[in-house]
Amino acid sequence: MKRCTKQTDASLDRLAALILLVVRGFIDGVQRIEGKKPEPTPDEWMMLVAGVKGTPEKVIAKTESGMSEAERRAFTLEKIEEILSPCGGWSGVVAGVRELQRIAPDKWDLFRHYWRIKKAPMRLESVTGFAESLSYDRATIVRQVNALPEMVAYFALSGE
Repeated sequence: MKRCTKQTDASLDRLAALILLVVRGFIDGVQRIEGKKPEPTPDEWMMLVAGVKGTPEKVIAKTESGMSEAERRAFTLEKIEEILSPCGGWSGVVAGVRELQRIAPDKWDLFRHYWRIKKAPMRLESVTGFAESLSYDRATIVRQVNALPEMVAYFALSGE
């Protein structure tokens, strides 16, 4: 893996955080980053960002307190575009996912299954049970799942 510059590191961190925000924030978040469901609309982006208390600085910069709703919306959507533009927009995220699926299908399957468990309205399976079925401990599964958004961001930004 090539070493990134500080600018690229910041882009990677911000894109990975945005990807994770989509996965966590939408019931169909995994399908959205896979391109099986549409990119979030401007209204959905706004609801997603509004629902995050203390939005990470990596994702959206803090807005000025005196902004109108229209100014806040324009500012937020501009920041999202700023995060997505280095990889060519939402299609770059989808391409990053596809590359990861090609290179590491087992890791992607683990990621999808983990989020299916976490998002299920009734927990028919636990993450611990899932981990044990793979002869892993829960911490290993969580660590691998947490690494995936950065891997997707890397592939999206590198255009591989």
